[in-house]
Amino acid sequence: MKKGTLSLLILPLSLLVGCDKKTLEVADRVIFGNITTMDENNPKAEAVAIKDKKIIAVGNKEEVKKYIGNKTKVDGFSSSYIFPGLIDGHAHPSLMSTVKAASCIIPISSDTHKEGDLVAYAKIMNEFIQQHKDYEVYEGYGFWVTDTNPTASILDQYCVTDKPVVIIDGGGHSAWLNTAAINRFIGDTKAKRDAFIQTFSRNCVIVDIDDNPTGYVIETPRYAITDKIPHSKETIKRGILEFQEVLLKEGYTTILDCSIVENEFSPQVTAFKELEEEGKLKLRYRAYYEVSEYNYNETYKTPKEYREHEIEKAINFNKTLKGDHFQIIGIKAFLDGVPEALTAWTSRAYPASAGKGDSYYGVARWLGKEAELEDTVYAANSNGLSVQLHTFGDAAIHLGAKTFDNVQTKLKAEGKNADCRNGLAHCGLVGGEEDLELIRRSNTSVLVPPQWSSVKESTYGHEKDTFGDRADEAYKVKTYIDKGINTSFHTDGMVRNGAPELFFAATTRLEASNPAESIKVRGENEKVDAMTALKCMTINSSYLAKEENNIGQIKVDMMADFTIYNVDYSKDEICTNWDYFKNVKEVALIIGGEFVYRIY
Repeated sequence: MKKGTLSLLILPLSLLVGCDKKTLEVADRVIFGNITTMDENNPKAEAVAIKDKKIIAVGNKEEVKKYIGNKTKVDGFSSSYIFPGLIDGHAHPSLMSTVKAASCIIPISSDTHKEGDLVAYAKIMNEFIQQHKDYEVYEGYGFWVTDTNPTASILDQYCVTDKPVVIIDGGGHSAWLNTAAINRFIGDTKAKRDAFIQTFSRNCVIVDIDDNPTGYVIETPRYAITDKIPHSKETIKRGILEFQEVLLKEGYTTILDCSIVENEFSPQVTAFKELEEEGKLKLRYRAYYEVSEYNYNETYKTPKEYREHEIEKAINFNKTLKGDHFQIIGIKAFLDGVPEALTAWTSRAYPASAGKGDSYYGVARWLGKEAELEDTVYAANSNGLSVQLHTFGDAAIHLGAKTFDNVQTKLKAEGKNADCRNGLAHCGLVGGEEDLELIRRSNTSVLVPPQWSSVKESTYGHEKDTFGDRADEAYKVKTYIDKGINTSFHTDGMVRNGAPELFFAATTRLEASNPAESIKVRGENEKVDAMTALKCMTINSSYLAKEENNIGQIKVDMMADFTIYNVDYSKDEICTNWDYFKNVKEVALIIGGEFVYRIY
């Protein structure tokens, strides 16, 4: 894929509005408007014709009018701006669909409580419990840790129930349990609890002075616990459809869903498959099946045996699920954690302010299992699956890049397809030139969150506790692009940042919800221009998904997926202007030539 800026955009519009077309035929739909195509050979257009979900012509009005017949639907957007359907490179709709259908959504802060108010969180959870008396396990989502870790005693006091209560934090990497949940998921005897602690370590299972679990777990044990909370297929399907309505308003037509699973407790793949068959999916979901360094299923003797079984499932799903809207395209694994949980894996010890001692480097989830990680990536890549690795700290990024490079070298030596399209997600703090070269050489994509680049009071403390003075070097964007590394933007989590927020953050490095919350600009030289930001949300993301010939551009023979706004995000003066940004509206979303969202 050719990278770089679209230099043709400096030419006069009269030279840019050509026509990319197939043999003349009657279109199902013709759309007129101000079109940015992301096609270097035809960057701007005035109209597009669609037939059988695909684009058959792109160009000026007069050329495209020839495709209009008696039954052609005609839509005009003369005062709006049409872009290729935007693609989120890393998000969690499968997880959040379950959350939306079965959980209490807890605001991190509101008019009635401050961020980190654990008692307020527990009281909100109790209101949910009293309204859903028949639940087997009560789930919540959205608490936030500031100075004090949550404990089971707080939930026991304020949540009136003898059933398990489990609340996932707003970042998704830790969980808060009441005593009933500790007994069910960690162990109801001292021996079982000690074994759980031994398996996952005291860095991840927080204990009191008597070495008993306090009710707060981080990283792998969080997933080991929440993966065993039962969800019915119908509940998951309802959540997918409810959350899909949220996503349609965020500006994305394709979501790369990382961490989907299929097991007796959470049949997520089956739920998506059935909704596709029922014609109820509107968005395109390209999913990565989650595998782990630990054994979550006692049926298997070792983590390696369990992981091999899960990879085989992913390979089978990849071969059999080929719908327009839902496919399994890879696997996903965690190499470390996140700054807010003090679990990102770094090459330097955490500073004293973290309160973790003199030689704490975060949670290195595959430390000592590097050969197994390489085997896992090889098993996926050699069977046509891509891999996304969660990598926040520089030590995790180094291991991920080195692993991808080793696997690609091995595949080439064996004469196998080495076009793996692997990705490193989050990339909070990358190392030096060596790691950048490893990433570039192995054709690895980086998935970066421009909205996290802003320096805010609520998150900067965690970043300083994790990265020390290097916190001001975090969340690079332009560095990767300048090195020729394919760079895709992502929202993560609940897709709680719509596309406009990412455009604004990428071009300004300021807080998108309110620039005044930014303490300072981090990495002035990491800002990108508007067209580069747009490329990171279209062409680059489609390349990551191995769909660069299908989505990401408005071009003949590609899918008719469009995002339409009331402002022109191809212009720097629009992306960087807060007055424009705060009034932005998504006018419409078109997938496969059909409107799936429209405000009028």
